[in-house]
Amino acid sequence: MGKPVLVIGTLDTKEKETLYLRQRIEAEGLRVLFMDVSCKAQKLGAPVEISCEEVAGEEGKTFADISRLDKISAVRIMSAGAAKKVLKMVAQEEFYGVIALGGGNGTEIATYVMRQLPVGFPKVMVSCVASGNVRPYVGTKDIMMVYSIGDISLNRITKRIINNAVWALRGMVSAKVETEEEQKPQVCISTFAVTLPCVERARNLLHEKGFEVIELHASGSGGMALEELVRSGEVSGVLDITASEVVNELLGGIYSAGPHRLEAAGAMGIPQVISLGPTTLPTSGRRIRFPRNIEDGISSSTPLP
Repeated sequence: MGKPVLVIGTLDTKEKETLYLRQRIEAEGLRVLFMDVSCKAQKLGAPVEISCEEVAGEEGKTFADISRLDKISAVRIMSAGAAKKVLKMVAQEEFYGVIALGGGNGTEIATYVMRQLPVGFPKVMVSCVASGNVRPYVGTKDIMMVYSIGDISLNRITKRIINNAVWALRGMVSAKVETEEEQKPQVCISTFAVTLPCVERARNLLHEKGFEVIELHASGSGGMALEELVRSGEVSGVLDITASEVVNELLGGIYSAGPHRLEAAGAMGIPQVISLGPTTLPTSGRRIRFPRNIEDGISSSTPLP
């Protein structure tokens, strides 16, 4: 068969649905490696390449130990064990994409694993919670979330959705991406509407000098993604034109990127230029502003050098 893909599922709660997913993937010519991340005992019979016992063993537990725990503790341990196992498999290039379907617990475990995988690695999650706030599940990774409409069960609606997800995964793992013979050094730029004129000018200048540029919106998750990209070793420099996420963290704004924003470049020893950017934040009906001349320095009316 074709390239192997990893299916993550919970046979204790979604056996029929997971078996259907497996059959549809195999019908598309792909080979399935199924990882069972069940938290409670289940009937044996479904084909499993990585058992829940093996997953639990990654955390030094037996599955009997896990099945006696409360739900929160069991999910936490199985998530950690699955992630450890998957990272070992990825290092050995044992599979080329991952797909899962699940309710709340299944989504939590599978997306935790997916968040440990590199950006660009195919990741598809079919979930009944995918229409709400998916930031806790997606984090800073390129996980394709597919809303199942109804609960994860088999009917003509969900079968259509599962098939769409399978076709998406097949396209991802089968695609051939043309890469340049020589990769250009990449620079991250933080951006926001207020700083866009400066960002555009900087981006054009960097392109002229032979750099590749990735712009990340200073929306909280954008800053987290920037820090993670830098730590991954794929970035040669950072132009932090928009440092507003730091102010949001300090003063309780909605666009915080957490307490470790601006740290990755220094930790990795790569060049970083930091501007104050849009450092205005509304709090409790008042506006906290830095001196006028700082904001004017990044306005569209000010000539850039």
